[in-house]
Amino acid sequence: MRTTLFATLLFALVSVCGCGGGGGTGAQPAPTVSGVAATGAALKGTVTLKDAAGHQELSKKTDVNGGYSFDVSGLSAPFILKVTPDSGGSALYSFAPAAGTANLNPLANLVVAKAAGSADLATVYQNASTQSLQGIAGSLGQALTDVRATLTALLAKYGVATSVDPISGAYKIDGTGLDGMFDHAQLALASNGQLSVVETGGTTTYNLNSDFATFAVFGSATLNNLPFANVQVSVVDAATGNLSFGSVQTDAAGAYRIAGLPRGSYTVRALKDGYSFQPAVGQVGVTGSDVAGPVFRSALPYSIFGTVLGSNGAGLAGVTVSVVRSGFTSGKTAVTDGNGRYQVTGLTNAVYTVTPSRMNAATGSAVIFDASSKTAQLSTSTNYSQTDFQADIPAYTVSGSVKMHTDNAALPRVALTLVTLNNAGVAAGTSGSTFQTVSDRDGNFSLAGIPSGYYAIAPVLTGYDFSLLNAAPGATMSLFLLDGADLTLRIGAWSTSEATGGVGGIGQ
Repeated sequence: MRTTLFATLLFALVSVCGCGGGGGTGAQPAPTVSGVAATGAALKGTVTLKDAAGHQELSKKTDVNGGYSFDVSGLSAPFILKVTPDSGGSALYSFAPAAGTANLNPLANLVVAKAAGSADLATVYQNASTQSLQGIAGSLGQALTDVRATLTALLAKYGVATSVDPISGAYKIDGTGLDGMFDHAQLALASNGQLSVVETGGTTTYNLNSDFATFAVFGSATLNNLPFANVQVSVVDAATGNLSFGSVQTDAAGAYRIAGLPRGSYTVRALKDGYSFQPAVGQVGVTGSDVAGPVFRSALPYSIFGTVLGSNGAGLAGVTVSVVRSGFTSGKTAVTDGNGRYQVTGLTNAVYTVTPSRMNAATGSAVIFDASSKTAQLSTSTNYSQTDFQADIPAYTVSGSVKMHTDNAALPRVALTLVTLNNAGVAAGTSGSTFQTVSDRDGNFSLAGIPSGYYAIAPVLTGYDFSLLNAAPGATMSLFLLDGADLTLRIGAWSTSEATGGVGGIGQ
């Protein structure tokens, strides 16, 4: 009885110790690189692996399903792999940036060649080094994008998703997906860079160096000539319209950019519920560089909008545009912004007279436009009108920076007012005679669409005084001339606790 009790206690003690006290997690599994070698059927052959540090090459036979696995403990990523078929056919190559999956198949082989910048993968494998493998790792993502984009039609033909990853994605030998495509399409890459895709209906050839590059189409969308955000822009092939090459929404500036387009012809379309666009669709051809796509223009219903340009082609700010319905003596007005743009909304089916006006402070006379007024007709079928004008005076940009005089540190949140003066240096006091902005986090500011003439600039921020540090001889913040070119101003700031006297400001 005593012996039995002792044996039981001893067994329990050994069991607890063997389990690490009941709280251990056990050894971590060894890192591996594994995958499937296949060309439409499981590939019977020898898989070899090289690491970035030049350790001894690993070698292993594939199993009946084309599978393999290497323990890469103690080796240095990234890894390059090769499978040599027992049948004596061409070797295929793959790549693993780190431990994980690296399938070996014709499409993976093509991606690695694109990333390596060479179709002679036998030489790439033989001369593998830390630098060369790291270079392939850095290019692998873009290479995958380029290959998928160029072979979009082939992938779609066999029901393969255009997001397929032939290297690290799941691969099953079941006649579907990539495996099904390889059953019907043989991809053979020669060392000179020529890819042959052999199908029942014939052979298509590509050049690795010239055909497997992708580019972008870019453009914008506007609403009443203003940036139009959140417009869905898509690109499809021009031949069938069935192959999608991407879709994005325009950003806050109304811009779009869709990358990953191989050489070819495309249809670009813009969509947003409740809006129509001109053009409805656009056609672009990608021949070897990024290409400008359409500017998709839309308008608010029953609106009149446009742009007023200066004589030098720059947008003219501060122009008052009145819109008066036929038979009426008054209507609605808008003032052009720094890009010369205006819009008047909330109109109806009617004929309107559109009239621009602005005083030229330098001469004291009215600015002359290409037309004193223009007629715009709104109807159910055409419920908006773009009405543009051009003035006889040029427009410029006044920009610059506000920085501390002591250490040149940027001073943000400074309110800057640009005041129009007449030839006598007196504030003009006419409509559109002042322009305002605020310095940004870097102390920079910009005012566009400013007509030529005399001006004063008044920076204001509590606790600071200001002075103009760069200007033409005789120019001050109280009086300077804008004529013939854009103007850059450098404004210095002093803390009022450091200043010895008032500086800056109009009239000082």
